[in-house]
Formats: sequence, structure tokens, C-alpha cells
Amino acid sequence: MYDGTVVGEYFVDLMIEDALLVELKTVKALDDAHRTQCFNYLKATGLQLYLLLNFGRPRLEIKRVACDAFRSICVHPRASAEICVKILAC
Repeated sequence: MYDGTVVGEYFVDLMIEDALLVELKTVKALDDAHRTQCFNYLKATGLQLYLLLNFGRPRLEIKRVACDAFRSICVHPRASAEICVKILAC
């Protein structure tokens, strides 16, 4: 929405308990465009946690994306979501 007008529609792959967004990918490598998509979905929904799952590699790749109240973003493959939320700059 922009100025009360719908400017586009996008659909997240999964929303769990109105608290966690999950995006499923099958690409050779995740890039900044995928992280930007996560951040935009978090901003649009007001949620703070996102899992980005990539099935396009020999092993499942999982990225946790968290956004804090200041809209800072953290992408970390191993840190807990609570830790990521507290980090203002990664």
C-alpha cells in the first residue's frame, strides 16, 4: 500500500502462527535480492522473524532473518532469532 492505494500484491510461501514467515527457494545461491524480499515482507506485515529455506543445494540452506523495532535487519545462519533481533547492525 502507498498512500492508501494498493500498488502490488505479493504472497509469502508460509505464515506460521501469525509470527513467522517462511520463504522456500530452489536456487544455486541465495543473494541480496532474496534477503531484500524477506525484509520487505517483514516490513509489510509488521512481523519480526523470517526463515529463508533454499532447497537448490546438495544440503538444505537455512537463513534466519530478523528485524527489530528499529527496522534493522540481521541475517545469520546459526544465531538464534532472539540474538539477531537485538543486533542493530550485522
